[in-house]
Parts: sequence; C-alpha cells; structure tokens
Amino acid sequence: MNGHANPDFHIPGHSARKGGLDPTGSLFNPGAEDGVENHVDIPSLRGIRYLAPYGRDGRIASLREFARHVIVNESAGPEPAPVILDALVAYMGEFEFIPNARITGEGRLAPGATAAEARGEAAFAGACATCHVPGTAFTDGRAHDVGSEGRFRTPTLLNVADSAPYGHDGRWPDLEAAVAGHVPALPPGQRADILAFLAAAGAAEDANQPATFRLEMGELATYVGLLDQTLVRGDAALTRFVVDTVNAEMRRVERGFPEGDTRRLAARPDRHKLVPLDYTALRGGLDRVAALAEAGDRGAAVAALDAYHDLAEKMVANYPRPGRERR
Repeated sequence: MNGHANPDFHIPGHSARKGGLDPTGSLFNPGAEDGVENHVDIPSLRGIRYLAPYGRDGRIASLREFARHVIVNESAGPEPAPVILDALVAYMGEFEFIPNARITGEGRLAPGATAAEARGEAAFAGACATCHVPGTAFTDGRAHDVGSEGRFRTPTLLNVADSAPYGHDGRWPDLEAAVAGHVPALPPGQRADILAFLAAAGAAEDANQPATFRLEMGELATYVGLLDQTLVRGDAALTRFVVDTVNAEMRRVERGFPEGDTRRLAARPDRHKLVPLDYTALRGGLDRVAALAEAGDRGAAVAALDAYHDLAEKMVANYPRPGRERR
C-alpha cells in the first residue's frame, strides 16, 4: 500500500466513521480528552515529502516536527531520540505516489483521454484548480475555509481514486459527494465530467502490492540497520527499543509466512547453502544484541549483531545487510 490510508480503519468508541478517529480522545492521550468528537480522516502518506505543511490544518512546517508531534502530543509518548525521528522521516520519504500513465508530470491528461475526461479537465480548471493546482501535485500547500467548519490544508488529488472517504473528517464517502460538497451549484453534466477527470487524474496503477516474505523481511532488515547507529552511540535503551520493535514485527511476519518463501526457495540452485528458517533463533540473536548493550559491552554487542546478520543471510535468501558506520 506504500503508506496509503486504510479505508476500513475503525476503532469502536473512537471512530465516528471508517477511515479515521478522534486524535484528541482518551485512546492515545487521556490528557487530550475534551469531550468533543473531533473525528479526523487518516490521510495517505504517499508522496508526503512533497506535501508540506503537515496536519489537516497545515500548521506544522516540517515532516520531522510532525512525526514528533504525533508521538509526543497526540499519543503522549516519550520524547523520541533524534535517530528515531531521522529514521521515521527517511522511511516516510520513501513513500511515492503510485504511477499513473493517464496524466503527465504537469498534471495534464495524457493522450488517449476520453471526451468526458477532456471536458472534465476544462471544467476542473475553472472550478477547482485555484487550490488543486495541477502542476504541484494538485495542491497549493495552503489552508482554506471551504465551509467544512474550519480552515484545512488543500489535499493532493494524486492517487485520490482509492483514498475514500474524503474531507478532513471523512464526511464525504465518495468523490461524487466530495465534488457536490465543494461546488454544489455545478450542473449535473459538468459534475459528471469533473468526476471522469478525477477518476483519470487520481488513478493508481497496481496500487495494492501483495505482501511477500521477501518484502517483509527486507523491511525488517531496514529497521535492524538502526542498531548500527544505536550501538555507535552507546544508547542501550534505544537498542532495546529497536530490538523489541523488530521482534514484535517478526512475530507478525511469522504468522503470515511460517515457512518463509518455500516456492522461491525451491527454485534456487544454491538452496543447499541455506539453513532452515528459524524465527525464534533470529529473535534470540537480536535479544542478545540488546542484552549485551545493556550490560555495557559494546564490542560484544557489535559482534552479536554481526552474528545475527550471518544467521539471517543463511536463513533468508537475498537478505539485505545494511552498511556499517562503526569506528
């Protein structure tokens, strides 16, 4: 999904509708409870590095500060270590818009558009493009009051076709309702043309990439790469945090792929060089890294991390081994 929103997200008692929740409720931060339903639709993170400022109201200038805000202010979490914030920002910076061959890089319809889409593009230019600027990911990066109870940042329309519901609070279940809510006086034919244009401009090709064992383990390897930095810094608490987080995620991967990628493995000519997949041994190897760091033995912790990577490379085909920053 590449950082996309989950339209089925719903927490009873905390979500007024699917796709979002009240971030000022008691679920994450009891101190923020104000007794008012402040439902917020969870936005997609695709292309987020291009979409400053952040927050539905656009009041946070940088992605790094927004990540900290969610952790500390919305979720009442502890102050994150700089390396964790750096890693979060770097990770989110990898979320790209899903390619769409139906529009150009300037946000114009590509050759082959239908007559309705072409009419819709012209109508869109007159009714919507002042805020949803085609050449800048269909946003102007500013907050506006469009009659939805406050000033809210103009969202991108790239990949919008599969990101329902719409509006800062998810009040519009589909694009037809969203267009009617923004420009209610449009004649029905013109509204239909704009919807045809939005379907083309907001399409996402092959948006749902199925989870695979290789992708899941590759992502875990990225997280494990943080241990190089935590060990260099001598931060035992952060080392333990990374290890516990990775091991929790590895349990999820184990439930989905208890035997790994058996079909791909069977086709490998060098499969005899690999050893049976053992999630417990992998988690134990990471626990040893954290335990040695907590004991103050950095050299042994570094050696244990090397041993973990050696074991992972024997168990997981093409397991990526991050570069090192050690001295």
